[in-house]
Amino acid sequence: MLRALARPLERCLGSRASGDGLLWQSELRPHAGGDYSIAVVQANSRLEDQSQVFTSSSATYVGVYDGHGGPEASRFVNRHLFPYMHKFAREHGGLSVDVIKKAFKETEEEFCGMVKRSLPMKPQMATVGSCCLVGAISNDTLYVANLGDSRAVLGSVVSGVDSNKGAVAERLSTDHNVAVEEVRKEVKALNPDDSQIVLYTRGVWRIKGIIQVSRSIGDVYLKKPEYYRDPIFQRHGNPIPLRRPAMTAEPSIIVRKLKPQDLFLIFASDGLWEHLSDETAVEIVLKHPRTGIARRLVRAALEEAAKKREMRYGDIKKIAKGIRRHFHDDISVIVVYLDQNKTSSSNSKLVKQGGITAPPDIYSLHSDEAEQRRKEGRNPLVFGQSSFAFDTNNTFKSFDGRKSKTMNVTLLVADAVWSNIESTGSVTEEQLSILQLLFGKNLEKATRIIDKRGVKKISGLPSGRSIFQVVGESQKREEYLCFPGDYCGCYSFFYDVVSRGEHQCCKHQLAARLASSLGTYNEIEVSDDHLALMLSKI
Repeated sequence: MLRALARPLERCLGSRASGDGLLWQSELRPHAGGDYSIAVVQANSRLEDQSQVFTSSSATYVGVYDGHGGPEASRFVNRHLFPYMHKFAREHGGLSVDVIKKAFKETEEEFCGMVKRSLPMKPQMATVGSCCLVGAISNDTLYVANLGDSRAVLGSVVSGVDSNKGAVAERLSTDHNVAVEEVRKEVKALNPDDSQIVLYTRGVWRIKGIIQVSRSIGDVYLKKPEYYRDPIFQRHGNPIPLRRPAMTAEPSIIVRKLKPQDLFLIFASDGLWEHLSDETAVEIVLKHPRTGIARRLVRAALEEAAKKREMRYGDIKKIAKGIRRHFHDDISVIVVYLDQNKTSSSNSKLVKQGGITAPPDIYSLHSDEAEQRRKEGRNPLVFGQSSFAFDTNNTFKSFDGRKSKTMNVTLLVADAVWSNIESTGSVTEEQLSILQLLFGKNLEKATRIIDKRGVKKISGLPSGRSIFQVVGESQKREEYLCFPGDYCGCYSFFYDVVSRGEHQCCKHQLAARLASSLGTYNEIEVSDDHLALMLSKI
């Protein structure tokens, strides 16, 4: 019974790879032109890498987002970039370079707007950023766009040569890293009157002595000189004197027709490429089975990281997150097989619209603890800062019997599901079953509210700050102001969520989050003064 309950989670979210509690994978899934495999290993205290794949019968989208300074920017890109690409592709009659550039531009502008709005409360958000690598396959045409130093590599064979005799590695992306001389020259050319724009410090070249990549989403404090003069950022942030932007969000984009000799694509954050060459990665994919191939690449990188420190791979696996960052970076890998010239391309008739988003965080669970819990008949699901199992009432319960920690795991599992929903703009029955498992009857109530068009998003102008207003189900049809993750004005929020801790959120918060993910809300624009008046009544 417990196993049956957990199975939908594994199908939707992938599974924790055996032997390493910080390594997650989805072994093999179909896409329109073949199969794909995805794996992630966490090194930082908070996973800063995010990755996702979206599939339909006609297209495949791949995203790898390597965050720095925190996970906020990479998570933001994970939620917003693909929806923008879908939106603009529909508006312009298909995918194109202009569509991709526009999606990157909108994502950057929206993130910068969020940073500006949150500056009084979270000035550190101005220092958060993310590299961004995207691949899109449509009608046998491949698009690769990137900011930063994540990398896409193509494995192909020479025409007429047996693939068993080897494959050629072709790098499709551009490394925007000032370790590359051409990139340093580019940055200096954009800042000719700043002798400190690129500095050699702590053994590597860095922009302003801080960051190695020259292009990203975010890093607002290195793009907008006005932040140096902002009194809030001067007090609480990390002001850097700038005359003009030191970084950009202009992606490098390549377009090419796929050929019969093109075998597979490897998309990965720079954590992989620090330890494996393009050629080594291609050789590994070529010589091993498809199932679990992304995990195999991650393991190969970890083995190299261990060798550099005169350690064994088994020693690396025992190191906790945070401390592990001293040995390797977060690593995300997606391998996409290209079977466009084979009969298996009939996959396209079987592939449903959907995809997968890697978990926002992965937690290490020691193998001896896992074995003990298996002996006890429990099914641990490892997300966040504790290990949990389903109890007989289908609720999450911590292994020490206390329910006080259930909120952490519920948030993390739900966040992965929300990311999947937001990336596609639709919700599957499988995703609904997981949300039902997590939120129970509150989900049913939330969907009723949405069906009655009971969710409004109230946005203030010109700031863009917003809050949700949700209609209750009582005869009086009261309207409650809601922040989906933090607050609701209803009685249940204060009694069941805050005081008793029985629920993660109330039905109104859940309705707001689901409506926001699906775009099924009524939007109302008011002045900032009017919005401030509404908020003052909370």
